[in-house]
Amino acid sequence: HLDAESVNWLEQHLSKYAGAVVAVTHDRYFLNNVAEWILELDRGRAIPYEGNYSTYLDKKSTRLKVEGRKDEKRQKRLKEELEWVRSNAKGRQTKSKARLARYEEMAAEADKMRKLDFEEIQIPPGPRLGSIVVEVQNLSKAFGDKVLIDDLSFTLPRNGIVGVIGPNGAGKTTLFKMIQGLETPDSGAIKVGDTVKISYVDQSRANIDPKKTLWAVVSDELD
Repeated sequence: HLDAESVNWLEQHLSKYAGAVVAVTHDRYFLNNVAEWILELDRGRAIPYEGNYSTYLDKKSTRLKVEGRKDEKRQKRLKEELEWVRSNAKGRQTKSKARLARYEEMAAEADKMRKLDFEEIQIPPGPRLGSIVVEVQNLSKAFGDKVLIDDLSFTLPRNGIVGVIGPNGAGKTTLFKMIQGLETPDSGAIKVGDTVKISYVDQSRANIDPKKTLWAVVSDELD
């Protein structure tokens, strides 16, 4: 977990580094600044793109359009073969085994090469919030002689998207834990609205039961 300053240092270091580097990251800005090639893993295939992340997006968009046109033609041929397979029930015994095998191969290939669309993710709206979401008044927190938060006050608005930034050890995680009630402030008050439901992903994954499957953790075993 690198903070912004560490990422900036790493970008500068890699720009001067003469060797080869393979990086696995979800940081699109980092990829845009340092990557010269992008290798995409897609449905069992490895697809290389020369350029940074922005170039990759442009080239991938073009590839998906081409795949879409090919997929339409493939589906048309598959439909024609399916009609042949289903036709003339009396003649099924004499149908060419090779042609039946060809249909099965085409169906498997169509499923493997089917164009995937991830252009938009729909997140349904949550419950209606009241007038208070999160209010913090004169919050302070220290561990021994190290003061992390000193007299902090803020109000989180409805529908607000707020980024909390700072170097490692600045108190970001501690602040989130206090909002959840997992840490107690030394002074000050935190008020969370009655209709607020907090969803929190711990970076250390301490709350994840290692005995549960990935699906059970994500769905809370409700589906």
